[in-house]
Amino acid sequence: MSLRTGLLLGGGVLLGGLALQTAGLVGLGRLPVVAALVAPRDAETAALLVAVVLLLLVAIRRRPRPAALPVAVALLAAGVVGLVPAAARGWTAESAGPPRAGTVRILSWNINGDLVPPSTVARLAARERADVVVLPQIAPEEHGAAYLPAFRSAGLPVTAAPPIGGGRRQTVVLVRTAAGRYRSDAAWPAASDSWVTVRPSDPRLPVVVALHAAIPAAGGNTLWQAEAARAALACRDPRTIVVGDFNGTIDDFGGPGLGTCRDAAAERGAASLGTWPTALPPVLAMPIDHVLVGRAWTVDRFSVLTSEDASGARHRPILAVLAPR
Repeated sequence: MSLRTGLLLGGGVLLGGLALQTAGLVGLGRLPVVAALVAPRDAETAALLVAVVLLLLVAIRRRPRPAALPVAVALLAAGVVGLVPAAARGWTAESAGPPRAGTVRILSWNINGDLVPPSTVARLAARERADVVVLPQIAPEEHGAAYLPAFRSAGLPVTAAPPIGGGRRQTVVLVRTAAGRYRSDAAWPAASDSWVTVRPSDPRLPVVVALHAAIPAAGGNTLWQAEAARAALACRDPRTIVVGDFNGTIDDFGGPGLGTCRDAAAERGAASLGTWPTALPPVLAMPIDHVLVGRAWTVDRFSVLTSEDASGARHRPILAVLAPR
């Protein structure tokens, strides 16, 4: 392969790589095909950098090739362009620490229906001293009746809002009994398998919107767009937090939040730590589980929990500690 061919190939690789790496940064991350490509951007960045090393090793082993250098430079440039925003968003891994007066501890974990038993969820919530537990996808027919007893056995009595039903899938919010009472908001009707809004009796607690969003790529993009718009609308109430599996990263959002809600991970420099899949380390996985907070809240801590990677779950739990502003 000649140098001219290598330059042409390198130019194409550079343009394609830059388009991929910057699409979410310039507001194109919500487009159907683009949405599928920007979500795994950290893994793609790592793949580009690995490709540089492999290409150079092959070129050296088989004698220097004129075409290899421009392609390697193009791959390196595209990888660096992706690495810069990933580093800016941060890989901070911080502990939530012990409970502090006046704070609210929010745990969210998509267990994909019945991949993790209620006892495991309850033990984690008790260990992390969670006040609110969002489960974006449980299987009530399988284990629904076991949740409240499991939490009592773990030393963390909770109530469910809405009550756990008997369907195949449900999104549910579990609230520590001592923290306060929540009720479903009839003004925001939705399919309980994907979206729930609950309001507290105590105004010092957050309004919780819990969701399991559609996948923003291909056929699910229209629905995902509608759900993102709805989340932004809910965020007009400054007490609101939107929590759960968004099936999208902040590249898909088009920024570190939706509406006036801010992404808790971005606030704490942890927005590059991935939650799905658990088969990949957090620095390569996709950060698609989020806690978005309204203007009434500050983010005191945020953690992507790796302690449950061997539990059988595909998602990592996340924990946010919020304080009133």
